[in-house]
Amino acid sequence: MSKPNRNAKKYAQAQARHIINGERQPIAYDDLLREYFAVNPQDAHGQDALQTGYYKKFLFRKVLSIFKFTMPDTWDYDYVTTTLFLDGKLAIANTPYGVLGLRTGTAGINVFERPTQCIISNPLFPTLTRTIGEDCVLVKIQYDYSGIDDMLRRYSYFMAQCDASLSSNLYNSRVAFIGYAENDAQAATLYKMYDAIAAGKPCVVVGNQTVKPSDYTILNVKNSYVGIEILTTYRIILNQFLTEMGIKNANTEKRERLITAEIESSMSDAGFSVWHFYANIKRGFDAANAMFPELNLNVEINDEALNLLRTETDAAGIDDRVGGEGNGNNDIK
Repeated sequence: MSKPNRNAKKYAQAQARHIINGERQPIAYDDLLREYFAVNPQDAHGQDALQTGYYKKFLFRKVLSIFKFTMPDTWDYDYVTTTLFLDGKLAIANTPYGVLGLRTGTAGINVFERPTQCIISNPLFPTLTRTIGEDCVLVKIQYDYSGIDDMLRRYSYFMAQCDASLSSNLYNSRVAFIGYAENDAQAATLYKMYDAIAAGKPCVVVGNQTVKPSDYTILNVKNSYVGIEILTTYRIILNQFLTEMGIKNANTEKRERLITAEIESSMSDAGFSVWHFYANIKRGFDAANAMFPELNLNVEINDEALNLLRTETDAAGIDDRVGGEGNGNNDIK
């Protein structure tokens, strides 16, 4: 008997999730791709998947905090912002429920190879086809209409690996004693000796014929503990994410002592992503306001959140708190 086709099964599952009251509902192309190519936890390392998901939300909250949006009270703020940044685009059009910002697919092509139509699929009304610039505005965050999901996945994976490495190292650093026994009696003596040592007894005595120094090894757990290095790596990864997002930070280990020119070089790279996102969203919102004046859409940079993010990783002071070499200059702006 042949095994079922896994791809066919995934497609059927994606389709089944869009059946309401026994009737199949239209599925946006982007939704279908997202569900079809989604990582199945049972096909991946479960704990890694959980930790990666945790850090993906952790990083995404930081991104969302950078922007302040003004939109109608009838719109779902979280839906609009999540769709805009993860999908990379949002259609603003008149629907049976009024003018709304909704998830959309795109179709058509113009002379500049840009989409000309928005295809809006929603379980509560028939699929809508709207023409961009005529009865619809397509708001994007990047030049290629993509979102930041790939960036979030990349850095959340690295941070999850730090978690896994730290957990493993903390556990292994507790192993300070290894015994070698030739029989059950000798093993029992070694267990009792280790229990006494672990209990903190200042003196443990055993017969030299029962247990000899060659029968056990006392490990120097300090030599195998690399938790500080892992935490420092975690901070570097977070700093790199903030730099790529466009949030100014020194992005340096104190022990490396980067020269001022190198730090300033990191600073010069910062700001591009944030302002690229802002400029595209602002341009789209202005076009939507011109087409639908009642919306009064707006987006602003949240300076307070930016200032907090610029200093948070240095404020954590991992090296300083544990007595490492540390960076004494955490006030670089």
